[in-house]
Amino acid sequence: MSSSSLGANFRKGAGVPAKPRLGIFSLGVAAGLYFTVQYLLIPISYWLWYDRSTSDSVFALIVYSRIEAIGIDVTSTRAFGYAIVGLVAFLLGYAVIPKRGFVVMPNFIYREWPPSQVMPVYLIFFSGGFLLKFAKLAAGVPIPPYYDTLLGNPTLSWILSFNWLHLIALGVILVGYFHARFVGHKRWRQFRAVAYGTLAFVVGFSLVGGSDMATIIPILIFVVARQFYYPIKFLKLGLYILIFAAVEFIGKDLITSFIQLSAGDSRGIDEWSALKALLSILIARVNMSHVFTTIVEGGAASFSEGTLSQFFVDLGIWSPPQGNVLDGNVFGRTLGLILPEDYMTGVATTNIGDYFINFGLAGIVLGMMFNGVAYKVIQLSFGSIRAPGAVLAFSMLWPILIHGMESPVSALYANAIKMLALVLVVHGIILLKLVPSGTYTYRTVT
Repeated sequence: MSSSSLGANFRKGAGVPAKPRLGIFSLGVAAGLYFTVQYLLIPISYWLWYDRSTSDSVFALIVYSRIEAIGIDVTSTRAFGYAIVGLVAFLLGYAVIPKRGFVVMPNFIYREWPPSQVMPVYLIFFSGGFLLKFAKLAAGVPIPPYYDTLLGNPTLSWILSFNWLHLIALGVILVGYFHARFVGHKRWRQFRAVAYGTLAFVVGFSLVGGSDMATIIPILIFVVARQFYYPIKFLKLGLYILIFAAVEFIGKDLITSFIQLSAGDSRGIDEWSALKALLSILIARVNMSHVFTTIVEGGAASFSEGTLSQFFVDLGIWSPPQGNVLDGNVFGRTLGLILPEDYMTGVATTNIGDYFINFGLAGIVLGMMFNGVAYKVIQLSFGSIRAPGAVLAFSMLWPILIHGMESPVSALYANAIKMLALVLVVHGIILLKLVPSGTYTYRTVT
């Protein structure tokens, strides 16, 4: 079934015009760019420019000293070559699927949303996110220690952090807003107020009390959903990225420094601390070449039994007697990527690293080709039409698929399957029309 034959509500002239233009947010382009930044950018910059830097340059002091810190790990020509092979294999797998065909979802995912159902379903899942947290507290589920953050109260930080129910509620109200505004439904202003208020709430508390990814994911959902209806121009997107980087990294560091100084502790704080935090994130956090290099240059031997059975653990349908097959903290300490006494930090194997651990170079070639095929099928199934259910699915899957390229293969696909299942449940609930209402119509926008 091709996307051109999908539901009548979305044919030309039925109120929702032709296919969206996703640009760099299409999965093939986004994944290719992110892969390049993760595995190729730092080694190239290290080989080409580090020796030419001067020690009295502030930029060189901040940037290249951090590259040097991981420089031993990123200079393996074999790992660099394997990474290029993985990128080419991914692109080939993505290209081999024709643009028409391989749409795997049933027609119901492309059915129109009754506007009267968007707000009730949003409220059900957003409030359900907090009810789930309170239920866990009542059941005595321990709070993860990393929630002891800037709020100074681990319990409050954990309660205010989002879970998947909050995220799906955010996706519902954002898609409901963009779609209603695009087709001219009168409720779009109401949806807009709730959508932006929810986004501000989730991002705000993630900025103060959560991790960097906790702040980034809601913004990505917003940007990707918006791209289906109101594509962001490249220069404006660049401006948004700069503003976000300033708020997320420099702003968070200033807040941390202020709290630290208020407590009379000035250790590690200087006039460049905010800039160091930003560059550290851009360089050290995104870069995964040192992890992959460590795996290729002997680390894979530490996991001779393979790791792919972790998929069933991550999916939640089976747990082996020994528990996790692949523990990120154990992995990091075993390969020397974190300190031996660090029992908190987790290190991801990366997709290509996981494939190499299990099947060697052949695993990278075949595994990354499989990734390319899977991403193209998802792109064709959900990213080629402005049906609200499809837009919701694509917007929720996009952060998982792109950020998941640095994760173990098991985590990537287990999380994608669980999120898609949740999206289908939410979409089905919306179509059930839980709240009685009269007829609903969209006026055509030309």
